[in-house]
Amino acid sequence: MTALLTGLLCLPASAASRAAKPAPEAVPEATVLREGVWKLSVGGILCNACTKASVEEVLKLEGVEKASFEFEDGFMMLTVAKGAQVRRSKVERALRTASRRADLETRFTLAQAAYEGPEGGKPAKKEGGAPLPAVTFPVPTP
Repeated sequence: MTALLTGLLCLPASAASRAAKPAPEAVPEATVLREGVWKLSVGGILCNACTKASVEEVLKLEGVEKASFEFEDGFMMLTVAKGAQVRRSKVERALRTASRRADLETRFTLAQAAYEGPEGGKPAKKEGGAPLPAVTFPVPTP
């Protein structure tokens, strides 16, 4: 019994030494979508009525030049006008409004956004030549 207790008391120390590995580099959380083309992962989209409502609401945002939804792929393509910025919170609010408009008892959520580049071609690159990372938004928990 004493050996079992001693073994259990040593467990946290050995686990702590294994957990001392450096954490992987976190992707920065973006609060603003800058000019260019963005590929947005939107959850809760069920049908074409959902895609239409979400695109129409996002197009009402100041700074959004174009928006389309690739239903087969499950992504919204959003173009922010040159010199403009769009706050993430405004996109999320537009999606909430769209989910109420669609009235299918679902909630549209913005899960992830990846910057596709200034004109939607190849992803923009940093000075060193590495592509800019995808920007991950936290997924809201119900």
